Order: sequence, then structure tokens, then C-alpha cells
Amino acid sequence: MIPAATLFDPLPIKAVGATLRAARFPAAPDVAYRGVCVLLNGQTEFIEKYFEVIDELRGRGFQVATMDWRGQGGSTRMTLDSRKSFVGDFSEYDEDLDTLLNWIVTPMLAAGEKPVALAHSMGAHNLLRLLTRRPSSFAWAVLNAPMIAISFRGQREFLVRAITGYHTWRGKHADWVWGMEARDPHKVTFAGQIVTSDPQRFERTQILLREHPDLRQAGATWGWLAAALRSMDWLRKPGRVETITTPLLIVGAGKDHAPEVVAYTGAVRGGKGAFGTEIARFAPFAPEARGGVSVAAAQIDGTPFDNLIVGSGPGIPSEVKVYGAVSPSSAGAAPPIFATFKPYGDDRSGVTLATGFVDFSTGRESIVTAPGPGSPVEVKVFAFPLFRPIGKAGQSVTPAAGSDQPVNTASFVPFGNDYRGGVSLATGWLAGTLGGAKRIVVGELAGNGSVKIYSSGSALDAGPAIYLQSPMHHGHGAHFREIADFRPFDGPAGTRVATTSTTTGANLLVSGVASGGAESSVLKYELARANPRATTLQAVRLGQVWSSKGSQPPSLGGD
Repeated sequence: MIPAATLFDPLPIKAVGATLRAARFPAAPDVAYRGVCVLLNGQTEFIEKYFEVIDELRGRGFQVATMDWRGQGGSTRMTLDSRKSFVGDFSEYDEDLDTLLNWIVTPMLAAGEKPVALAHSMGAHNLLRLLTRRPSSFAWAVLNAPMIAISFRGQREFLVRAITGYHTWRGKHADWVWGMEARDPHKVTFAGQIVTSDPQRFERTQILLREHPDLRQAGATWGWLAAALRSMDWLRKPGRVETITTPLLIVGAGKDHAPEVVAYTGAVRGGKGAFGTEIARFAPFAPEARGGVSVAAAQIDGTPFDNLIVGSGPGIPSEVKVYGAVSPSSAGAAPPIFATFKPYGDDRSGVTLATGFVDFSTGRESIVTAPGPGSPVEVKVFAFPLFRPIGKAGQSVTPAAGSDQPVNTASFVPFGNDYRGGVSLATGWLAGTLGGAKRIVVGELAGNGSVKIYSSGSALDAGPAIYLQSPMHHGHGAHFREIADFRPFDGPAGTRVATTSTTTGANLLVSGVASGGAESSVLKYELARANPRATTLQAVRLGQVWSSKGSQPPSLGGD
């Protein structure tokens, strides 16, 4: 296959108010043809930066059509200083996308064929705008980190909006947003940027910009920021995105991104729909910690509100941070830290999290942890004993740990000491009619993709031990026993697990890839007791929840 860099032949197309630089690339000749993919880049980006992605798509049988948005790359710049990102209104980007589809994409399609789309950041935002107007324009679309909110870098949203409004009211639409000029690619070093943790890709882009300095762009103006805020408000209006019927796959930042946690409320506030109001945004770890994070929520600190719990990703010493409740009066800011602890010492493989009421002996919700891929998998259960525990008969009372430090109440090794492939965790009242606390679900991320379920006691055991003995004769911390083990998929990509509530407990969701590696799916199971004397459970498949072409299991979340 001839590389995209060699084939690149810019095509100028005329939109209202700007001339756009577009390009099209043929699919690889030696693979099955799969259609036309419209590739839409993000703010400040340009076609050449995506040559690697273009060749990946071509190698999978797609023709590729792409362009530079007005104001960036090789398209018409909108200010005298070409480093500035400016647009009067995002409806101008609507015009850009319509022009690309009409002049470049449509001639590439066979009769009755619809294109697919791969869009990043601002490009994904602009695609969502189009899909609210014409949802049948694409067969399906993948949105990578769609720009549906803007990081205010620790500042309160109302203050950023007020300052932006003030500058545009003064006619300073084309002035830099504070700090943006310093992001000039000719000034930024690898150590000082937060876009990528890959030094080779960073340097490749820097070489392109040194060879073609006219392509570079630093950042936003007040006019662009004002237009972006208006467009995001428009897109988040109740009922707006509900008009989109196009099948969408939306993916966000994991590895290779500075760590950031954003929380949204499910309540309808200020005319915004459910999950339209941001209530917290903060960086739990240093910017150089690019391995992603895991998050969970539970009542930990004794208040009636949920705590946000964050586990570190690979690359730094593993750590869990427990944050206090989010205050409505400080929406958008970081909540206070209640506690931090290291479940695996200085291990650097990351921490996977789940939470739930898994242990009756503590009377509290617990934090369940597992190390990331590369380390032997030992699942640990932690609880914060906010009161002094009762001593076991005949033993002296051990003073409780400080309320800001947890106690490791239980641990187990689900897949043997040699397994190092990492796990997915969940908790839920599986087979809830049997009583007991929530079960812990563990799925292999590699290998056979086995799923195991552990319980601290239920009708399978005649009841939790805490119910069967006097408080003076049981220890603190439950014993977890394996009550189910099955392999939901025969593919090699492992499994992801979650639970979802029902009227009698919970069902189990698992995602994985079938044999052959061409289709990923999400399956639903319930756990059933084969007979009244059985001490283990069987996984009974209830059906398929979702499926799509793909070689990796989708991530899951549940309750």
C-alpha cells in the first residue's frame, strides 16, 4: 500500500466565507472494501497529523475523506495572526462539513451507500451538530473524546463565562484567551505539554510543523471560546441529542492523557437535562501520570453522601484516593480529600476499583481493589472502621485504625498466583433471593476470559457467618468463597464485567469477543441455584444486550 503521505494531493473546496483544504485517499487494494470513512480532526489540527490514522483505516478497507476546518491547517485563516483559533459561530463549521460531504464525499459513494465517520474532539462536536439535523447522513460514527464540555482548569464556570462575555462585549473577539499564546508549538517542549505521552509521535508532529510552520496553531481566542460555549449549550438542550438515531460509539480518555475526573449530576438543573450539569472536575494525580484512572462511588466517610474514589493508573506507585462529598456551592471544583492509601505498596501496575456492601461484618460499604496487568492478581477488600470494633472472645481489643485509614478486611487470589493479566471488577446482589451481602465479580482481562463470583455468605452457606455466631465469637472481616465460575466467550480478548439492578437483586453483564475476533458483544446473565442443596451457582444466559464489529470488548459500568 502506498503511504498516505505519498498520495496526499490537497483539494481546495469553496465554502461560504472560506476555502477549505480537503483530501481523499483510496482503500488498500489487497483488502476487502468496507466503505467511505469521513475523518474529522480536532481544534488546531491538520490533515498531515492524521496520516498514520488514515493508513490504518485504508488498511482496513476504507476510503478516507478529510479536511482542515476553517481557521486551521491549510484552510483559510480567520485572523491576521494565523496561530489564533477563531470562528464567529459554530454554524460556520456546519457549512464546512456540508461542503466536504457535497463536494468530496458524495462522489466517492456507490448508489445507496452511506459513509461512516471517525471524529475527534471539536470534529466530533461538529458531527453531533450535523446528526441532530440529519441523523441519516451516516451509517454509523465513532466519536473520540467529543467536545461536549470544556475544562476550566480549576476555575468556576460562571467566572469563565463572565470573563469571556466581557471580552467579546469589548470587541476583543480576536484576542488570545489567557495563556493560549504560550501553547505555540514552536515554544512547547515534550515535558511541558499535556497532549501525548508518546515522545516519538510528539516529535513527528514537531518535525511537520518545523517543515511547514504555516500549519501551526496555538490556541483559542475569546471569540472562539464564546462560540464554543454557545454551541455546547445548544447541543445540551433537553431533547436535542435525543433526535440522533445514528448508531454511535463514543470513547474517551484513558491512557495517554493527563488524569482528570469529571462528575455530573443526574438531576435536571438550570434547564439542563440529566447529566448536563458538571458538579466536580479535578486532577487526582500529577499531569505526567498518563496511565488513566479508575473511578467508583460509595458512602465511605460516615456522611449520607457518596464519596468519589479514584485509583491510579499504571506508571506511578499504585494509590487510592477517597474524596469527600461534592458541595453544590463549589460545583466544578475538586472536593476535599478524605483519605489516601496504597493497597499494593509501591507496585506500579495501577489499581482497579469497585465498591459495595460486600461484607456484613463491617456494616459499611467497602472498597474492592485489584492490581493492573503485570502484577499477580490479589483482590483486596477495604473498609473504614469509623468506630472501635468489638473484640473477639478471649482476645484483647485492637484499637481501631484512624478514621482516615482503611482496614484490609479480606483478600483472595481468584486466578492463581501465576496470572498477571489484570482483571475487571464489579459488585452486585447477584442471586439476591439467597440473601447475604453483595457478591464480588472478577473477570480476566486476558487469557480465557473466565468470570468468577465470590460471596461472603448467603443461603448457600446457611447464611452469613455474622448471623450464625455470637458477636463475641466472630472476627472482623468476612471470608469470601467462590460460588460461580464460567467462561462467557471463547475468544482471546478477555472479559469486562458489571452488574445491573433488578427487583430481586441484580443481573450480570459481561462483554467480550467471540471466537475469530470479529464481533464484540455484551451478554446478560442471571445466577441460579441448580437445586436446594447446591452450594454453588450456575450462570444462565438471558440474552445479548449489544453487539458490533470489533476486536476488543467494550468497557462496562453498572450499579
